[in-house]
Amino acid sequence: MSSTYNSLILRYFGDVGGSSLYHNNTQYKDSSGTYPSNAVLGASWVDTAAYPSGTLSDAQVQSEVTHAKQVKGWTSNIDNIFFVFTAKGENICSGSSCSFTNFCAYHGSFGSNTQYAAMPYTGTNLSASGVSTSPNHDFDTDSTINVTSHEQIEGATDPHLNAWYDVVGYEIGDKCAWHFGATNSQGGDVVWNGHAYEVQKEWDNARRACVLSGP
Repeated sequence: MSSTYNSLILRYFGDVGGSSLYHNNTQYKDSSGTYPSNAVLGASWVDTAAYPSGTLSDAQVQSEVTHAKQVKGWTSNIDNIFFVFTAKGENICSGSSCSFTNFCAYHGSFGSNTQYAAMPYTGTNLSASGVSTSPNHDFDTDSTINVTSHEQIEGATDPHLNAWYDVVGYEIGDKCAWHFGATNSQGGDVVWNGHAYEVQKEWDNARRACVLSGP
C-alpha cells in the first residue's frame, strides 16, 4: 500500500467528527430522539497475519473484526463501528457482489450490536473507485478516504440497515454517491482542521439536497 495510507486515514478519522459534513447527521434521529453528533477515533491495529485467501468473503471480514476485538480487548456497542481495511490486490465478495465490480465498500452489522465496514484498497482499481483529484498527493489514500466517509456516515445514520434509507433503499451516502463540491486551492472539496480532503456529499433531508455542510 502507499507509504502514507495508514497515517492519512488515521488523520481523517481524527478530523471528520467535528466537521460540518458530520454535523449533517444530527437531523437523523432514532426513536428516542438521539442522533450521531460526533465521531472520534477509538484505536487502530495492523494485523500482519497472512490473508486466508485472495478473495475474502463477508464472513471472513466479520471474523477479522471478532479477532481484532479479542486481540485488543475492544467491545461492541451502538456507538462503535469497526473498519476493516485490506491491502492492494485483495478482493472482497459479499454473496455474488464483489469489490470494484459491484461496490467500492460496504457496511453492516452482525451478532450482538457489532457494526463494521469492509474497505477494499481503492488503489487496486482506481478506475472503479478512485477520486479525480488528490489533495494529499496520494490517489490511493484519498480515494479510500472518500469511500470511508460514505460508509462511516451511513453507519452512523443506518447502523443496523433498518434506520434511515429512502423508498428505493438508498442511504444518505448512496443518494449522493460521487457528487463532489468545487475543488478548493488545496486540491480537495473540504478542509477540516487545516487538512484538505476530497469527499462526496451526503443527503440533507431537510434541504432535500446533497451537501458538504448541514443541516
